[in-house]
Amino acid sequence: MISMFPADAKIIAEIGNSHEGSLGIAFSFIDMAARAGAEIVKFQMHLPEFESTKDEPFRADTFLQDASRWNYWNRVGFSLNEWILIKEHCDHKKVEFMCTPFSLEAARILWENKLIKRWKIGSGEISNLPLLDYVFKTGAEVLLSTGLVTQNELDDLINFIGENYDIDSLVVMHCVSQYPVGLEKSSLHLINFFKERYQCRVGYSDHSGNISTALRALTLPISYLEVHLKPNDLFFGPDVTSSLTYEELEFLFKFKRDLILIEKALKSRDELFEESESTAKIFRKGLYWSRNCGIGTIISERDIILRKPEQNISGFDLNKVIGKELIKNVEAGAPIKSEHFK
Repeated sequence: MISMFPADAKIIAEIGNSHEGSLGIAFSFIDMAARAGAEIVKFQMHLPEFESTKDEPFRADTFLQDASRWNYWNRVGFSLNEWILIKEHCDHKKVEFMCTPFSLEAARILWENKLIKRWKIGSGEISNLPLLDYVFKTGAEVLLSTGLVTQNELDDLINFIGENYDIDSLVVMHCVSQYPVGLEKSSLHLINFFKERYQCRVGYSDHSGNISTALRALTLPISYLEVHLKPNDLFFGPDVTSSLTYEELEFLFKFKRDLILIEKALKSRDELFEESESTAKIFRKGLYWSRNCGIGTIISERDIILRKPEQNISGFDLNKVIGKELIKNVEAGAPIKSEHFK
């Protein structure tokens, strides 16, 4: 049976291109993610000459200073030396640097310069077979988003990966490529569907901007949860509506830690009772005399009352006491003791 609280799920704080080409803002995002508790922060590497055409349309008409998508990629891109600085800052903050390549050339830069240790491939690159060939041949883990692929195409692709590469390196990332994704479209049932269909690890890449989706995903059998990060709701960029705030990310990590504790809470009923036994003595009712009775009295139900605290004989033993013969005089209100009767 699949565990409902997988303690090994890693949370990725997606920064993407929200840094707007500023090294300082990129560092600030890393600091936010690290302070919230992130294990991994993720950027994107876009090299327009290798991934785009000059008439590529914008997804959102937001960047007023950029005449084209090509101009935008060039403006927000970092040099290799800057990427190295970003990686070093992540190391300093003890979070893993991750970066999605959007071309084979970007993947080579990341891998050959030892910047990353695992891959995240975006939904738009799922048909980029040369890129997939390169990343799988590195032997590193590959997180593959599914937001822009049909079910038949995904079936064919997973079969292709299984026939040509190490399927154990694959993590199928459920994803809905809408910005933001409404809760009614989140379709988290696909997590279990993919896990059972492909017999591989599964993750979830969230674009809802709603912490409820991420919290629910953490209770499913995922290996990774990716959420976009924003400093606040007034921050600039097309990903703001699809992102979580720093405070929400911080709460998400607290929730994950709590889930881990819940998962490890496997004590038996007897073990739990033993830890609460002193409280049980106070809260549970025991047997007391309801009236004065003399030696030779055959104890009946009317002679007994149940009161707290449980002192000598538990309420569970009521029927064992009824019908016994008193061998001592007893007083009303006193706790019943086994020495009172034969």
